[in-house]
Amino acid sequence: MNTFLPDVVKVIGSEEKETLNEGTISKYTSSEGTFYTLILRNLEERIKADEKIALLTSKTAYLEEEIQELTSSYGILAEDPSMVQVLNLIEQVAPTDATVLINGETGTGKELVARAIHKAGSRSSKPLIRVNCGAIPANLIESELFGHEKGAFTGATTSRKGRFLLADRGTIFLDEIGELPLDLQPKLLRVLQEGEFDPLGSSETIKVDVRIIAATNRDLLNYAREKKFREDLYYRLNVFPVEVPPLRERGNDICLIAQEMINKFSAKLGKEPTLLSENDKAVLK
Repeated sequence: MNTFLPDVVKVIGSEEKETLNEGTISKYTSSEGTFYTLILRNLEERIKADEKIALLTSKTAYLEEEIQELTSSYGILAEDPSMVQVLNLIEQVAPTDATVLINGETGTGKELVARAIHKAGSRSSKPLIRVNCGAIPANLIESELFGHEKGAFTGATTSRKGRFLLADRGTIFLDEIGELPLDLQPKLLRVLQEGEFDPLGSSETIKVDVRIIAATNRDLLNYAREKKFREDLYYRLNVFPVEVPPLRERGNDICLIAQEMINKFSAKLGKEPTLLSENDKAVLK
């Protein structure tokens, strides 16, 4: 008769190495007496596989959420020299793994630039994970970025993989980086310098291979001088700066974008597109 052990068995082997095992006890009787056989099966590989499945499930859920938010192909329409220069910078930096800091006013399309850099780079087949540092409460952002272990804080009933682990071998886009709390900035600096971090409530160091693209509408250098942002972190982020001009400084681009939108929505409604008149263009400008 075989009996399956209900609990996991921890075995301490040579050199004090510990392994987790599931076990089965079988009993048989012969003329020499009753004998028992204990069969142990190492669970380490299964645990690793389960963790990998959980991570892939988290990535899938995140990417499905991202796909639902997509409203365009993230193409950038530009004819003005100021924005053409931005496109040239994208082509220049995309094939590298250089950290990029995108500067620009709110609404200038900094996320479009980040997506274009990722798409044109060698990591395009891997995820681009987006984090808005200004939209996450200060008491939750560390867990959001780096993950946490069960019981790390009140309400942490399960372990959680952070965004940096989800972005492993891909790209993470840190929007509104100027809003990152000062006490958390050394941890981000460590990721930039060493490619590693410790999840909240864990003593385990996790290594990641992540390209970092950050964006801000603030003057980070001035912020650093005012001690509101770490100066060493600023220089680590500002390896390759990209300045995105506002639409009001892009000449005829507003008309180019408006006409593209008219063409797209006309096709969606089954109507012939209307061409912008010179008066329409003057009003838009």
